[in-house]
Amino acid sequence: MSSRSPSIIAAIVLGAIVFLAGGLGAWHVWQAVRRPVQLLNTERQVEQTKLPATSSSPSQNYVGATACRACHQSIWDRYQSHPMANSSAIVSHATPLEDFDHNSSFVVSTHVGDVEYRVEKTLEGVFHHESLTDAELGSIYDQRVRVDYVIGSGRHGRSYVSEQGDCLFMSPITWYSGESNWGLSPNYRPGNNPRFERRIVLACLVCHAERVSVDRDAPNHFSSPAIQEGRIGCESCHGPGAGHVEFHQQRVQTPQQLTVSDSIVNPAKLDPVRRESVCWQCHFAAEERIPRFEKLDSDFRAGDRFDDIWVAFVRGLRLGEDGSMRVASHVEQTQVSVCSQRSGGRFGCLSCHDPHSVPSETERETFYRAKCMNCHSDRGCTLSLSERTRQNSDSCIGCHMPSHKLSRIPHTSSTDHRILRHPEPELPPKHDQLLTIFRPDDRKLPPVEEDRAWGLVLAKFAYLQQDVEIARVAKDKLSAVQPRVPGDNRVLEWLGVCEELLHRPEVSRDYWLQILKSAPKDEGALHRLAELSITQGQPLQIKQALTSYLNVNRWQSSYQLRLAAASGHLGQLDEAARYAVEALRINPTLATAHQILAEVYRRQGMAEHARRHQQVSKRLESAP
Repeated sequence: MSSRSPSIIAAIVLGAIVFLAGGLGAWHVWQAVRRPVQLLNTERQVEQTKLPATSSSPSQNYVGATACRACHQSIWDRYQSHPMANSSAIVSHATPLEDFDHNSSFVVSTHVGDVEYRVEKTLEGVFHHESLTDAELGSIYDQRVRVDYVIGSGRHGRSYVSEQGDCLFMSPITWYSGESNWGLSPNYRPGNNPRFERRIVLACLVCHAERVSVDRDAPNHFSSPAIQEGRIGCESCHGPGAGHVEFHQQRVQTPQQLTVSDSIVNPAKLDPVRRESVCWQCHFAAEERIPRFEKLDSDFRAGDRFDDIWVAFVRGLRLGEDGSMRVASHVEQTQVSVCSQRSGGRFGCLSCHDPHSVPSETERETFYRAKCMNCHSDRGCTLSLSERTRQNSDSCIGCHMPSHKLSRIPHTSSTDHRILRHPEPELPPKHDQLLTIFRPDDRKLPPVEEDRAWGLVLAKFAYLQQDVEIARVAKDKLSAVQPRVPGDNRVLEWLGVCEELLHRPEVSRDYWLQILKSAPKDEGALHRLAELSITQGQPLQIKQALTSYLNVNRWQSSYQLRLAAASGHLGQLDEAARYAVEALRINPTLATAHQILAEVYRRQGMAEHARRHQQVSKRLESAP
């Protein structure tokens, strides 16, 4: 077959282009809210100052949480029941929680019929299945994917992550503890979800594990095991402990010859912002969190300020459309509380929360009432005891921190942390507030850092909304910043995105190729070039670009499918079949992949194989 000859595969190519028009736009998971550009408060004009020298990489002197146990047994024992102590694990090391023997499957109705999800535990590990069976054709597919890590304390539920090469992906199956059953993972919709292809990136992982295998040159790629130490452990909040252990060993063995100082951090003894930053590192997602120049999400250490690592953007109290509040919004809510504003920095997370244990449901009201009385014992509640008991069982938080709508989606909270004297019956969502930089004590970062963050966040908004006006503003910001942040590949990447939105794709290409000169495996640049090739290139250029991307992340069914289409158009039938099969291994619901295989097998004289794939393709394209 000549690449110039008309063929069914050529038609399939066009179909694949339509199928892939969205590409991998979700590669960067940005929590953007659509807003007109006038609501993006850029605060000031770009200032022409150079970026300060960056600090060295953070300490890696970890010893592991078990090293703390010998001297801190009582704290260790209390902490084991804390949700943070069970926040992640390798599957084989996870505390037994799920029921693998009863009701280990569930069915979800979709446009192609009833899809079954099933969990299987064997001597080889834990496997998640997604399968579809047809009354006439029999089994359409039964996809079996091994899961390698558990994420979540199990207090509300537990999700699962599979390792594909050096990339991590979420399973569509989650265990829900409250209902004691299996169900679709949070934000997965029946028949319209990322299945086993939802990417888990560094920013997700670091808040569920004490240590991960970070590659600074490719931070969303991990050597195995990706989770080097599960849970949120002692060193997450107290800093790496090697120096602490060595100090105390020397103090016992050679007290007159101490050569090291005690490096451990007690958050309670830090200044207010550094103290709160220990909690904020995970409990403050903000509207956007942009790591500072040459910083990674894994760089925070106890004793740092939050804004040493990130530039955070906020907008109002970040309430959901239904009035619900995410855990991350606790930070902003607490900051506007009277307790915080009138305490001179004394009030914070530790004022109410014991970081080593959580009260049981029966102890909860008494526990938090005692916390309130630590500050309010001189002037108690104005209501009588009988009235307080009648209204809220004499619960301070029941009255002043009421619960609102609770979603079972992780990172969703129900408690109002504004601590109002007279709480509103329902919290209205905020839609029209400006996007601003979070400044816990009015500290301003170096202008170039703030300009860089503004440029990146505006570029992402422009991309998500395909907004040329915002793209132009973002491009101006990033163009002014770029000479001051040499080697910043994210600035170059998003400058390219802005230029593409402004209809200058060749300028975009130049930016992305510039990244690859110094970082040939940069996934962001390879992804952008692959997307550009799909919209502009000829089959040979498309194949080259997609192959380069798949060399760094093969678990992408849409790119495997497009590569199959390009190979078929070039007459490379064996390669077309190989890539189509790989696409179906990752996502067996792809009707287009079956079409390509049907055409390839027909041309190769394999009529029965061609007929089967044609039937399955038609079955997947329509309801049963």
